[in-house]
Amino acid sequence: RDRGLNATIVYPGFMFGPNDWRLSSGRMLTGLAQGLPLASPRGGCSLCDARDVADGIIKALLYQKPNEGFILAGHNLSYLELWRAISKEIGSIYPLFRMGPLVVKGSKLFCDLSTRITGKEGTVNSGMLGMSEQWHYYSSDKAIQVLDYKMRPVEQIISDAWSWLCDQGIVKPKKSKRSSNPNGNTKVNV
Repeated sequence: RDRGLNATIVYPGFMFGPNDWRLSSGRMLTGLAQGLPLASPRGGCSLCDARDVADGIIKALLYQKPNEGFILAGHNLSYLELWRAISKEIGSIYPLFRMGPLVVKGSKLFCDLSTRITGKEGTVNSGMLGMSEQWHYYSSDKAIQVLDYKMRPVEQIISDAWSWLCDQGIVKPKKSKRSSNPNGNTKVNV
């Protein structure tokens, strides 16, 4: 850009959504579906839907002012808040508290030792644990004002990502989204 390239840069938040074919952030959903752990990381993230980010990228490309940057993030949540919302949606065990510093340090040592012994890095590793202690909170105010960037509600982001994982057979639903009301009619909870 310093030498004349017309570049617009976007900075996405922590994305969930359908079509997570490489199971990047979707691993968080599949991990919590297994019912573990009871404690969440100490940090937080800015949760957004991949489809909203994609729309924001298109709007940023069409924006006529060159060399702009836009944060395309979402809802700033602690991992405890996020994991509780995920657990509610998927019907898994609820995290009760945040990990303490000694638990995090011990987990990092265990993960690193495990990797050395097996030669394979596990789903959880010391780098991931270190990142999860940080507060990755961001504001998308500029993108909202300039690009009319929209963010879906947290519950919809999680529900749509979980539904896609279920539809693909990656996970099995743990709870029914249907319940009966007192009149005997079937009601869909969304």
